[in-house]
Amino acid sequence: MRAIYTAPTVEAAETLDITSSEGLSELTRTLHSAGIDLALAEVRQPVIAATRRTGLLATIGEDHLYLTIGVAVDGLDAHRSDREGG
Repeated sequence: MRAIYTAPTVEAAETLDITSSEGLSELTRTLHSAGIDLALAEVRQPVIAATRRTGLLATIGEDHLYLTIGVAVDGLDAHRSDREGG
């Protein structure tokens, strides 16, 4: 099965409130059930801290948060290669 990823940038977000965190958590679970992994790119440290506090980090996975778009592309490409066996 081919791995599919989506990685929206969150550079404008300074932090996440509980409503945003719950919405992203639900979106992550919905995408996972459809075979799509969610990753976030251009994530600032306050947002990372908020994902830890709210439990969203456990849902998304720490390996799916990226500081830049370039690092996200490289990281997701590596995840895809691992999942596809090559």
